[in-house]
Amino acid sequence: MKIKVAIANYGSDQLQYLSEVLKEFRSFTKHSVDIMVYTTVPVEANYKLFEPSIGKALPFACREDMAAALSTYDLFLYVENDMLITEDNIDAFLEHQAQLEAHQISGFYRYELNAGVKLLLDLNPFWGKLVAKHYDEHFTVVNEHQGCWLLTRQQLSHCIESGNFLVAAHYGPYGMLEQGATDPYNNCQLEKLLPNNLDLLERLQIRHLPLKYTLRDEWKTHGITFEKLPLL
Repeated sequence: MKIKVAIANYGSDQLQYLSEVLKEFRSFTKHSVDIMVYTTVPVEANYKLFEPSIGKALPFACREDMAAALSTYDLFLYVENDMLITEDNIDAFLEHQAQLEAHQISGFYRYELNAGVKLLLDLNPFWGKLVAKHYDEHFTVVNEHQGCWLLTRQQLSHCIESGNFLVAAHYGPYGMLEQGATDPYNNCQLEKLLPNNLDLLERLQIRHLPLKYTLRDEWKTHGITFEKLPLL
């Protein structure tokens, strides 16, 4: 697969995480990766430079480029600069996607590695109900944000045709930063699904590199591991 990757990087505070993310993508052996960083500071990669005034609209900056490259790539990935996505994550996405219908899309969910324990971020019982719908082989989650989006060529075309992809930066059910990473799942007529198959579900976990959320009380008291995920 040929993958076009867009990474959003604002300022210099997280360049150490960006370096890890770039290193991971460059280690891919099965898939060809073409990376562009959309950034407000120069970085050690191909990049497009924006004024800091772009602010929270930065996650939307890659979309025209993604659309223009529709016929050139197989997969299109937007990701925040501190989300580590492995080649096996990509493979798991493709394996799950092959089981889904045209209007359905596979997704990821995030974790942080805190004291050697993977604590889930997007699936936290503190916020209430985790699962929106149950199907025989799949389920949908209430919190669709995952710090990235990954689309096949067909799915990107669908998103463009929906009229809700090539749009100005905006808020939605999430803040502008989060909505920029979530539009394909909640604004472009695609249904995000995760598999009931536990082996495949585990491989769709992606790592949030900084320890941020799991230091907060709502994760200290309610954070769960994959093994305790009360979904199935």
